Amino acid sequence: RTPIGFDTRDLILDVTVADDLSSWCLKDEDELQWAQDEGIVSADEASFAKSEANTVGEALKNRSWPFFEDWSRWQPDPDWPVPLVPCDWDKH
Repeated sequence: RTPIGFDTRDLILDVTVADDLSSWCLKDEDELQWAQDEGIVSADEASFAKSEANTVGEALKNRSWPFFEDWSRWQPDPDWPVPLVPCDWDKH
């Protein structure tokens, strides 16, 4: 956490899920391997990303959250303000 919010890091590996929830697959496994080979992500980070991807796959198979809910009509609360990025965001 930083003074202006949260910092995150993309571990490259993505999980894609069919619209009807019938299947899932990994995307960018080759890029994750390249990033590991180049030292951009560690072996532990790559292993963590793969483990979490499998956790998502299990949740899909078991129709666990978030897959069991119908999100198709979800809308943000109209009273929520539009977030603003501070002009000095890059200084934090």
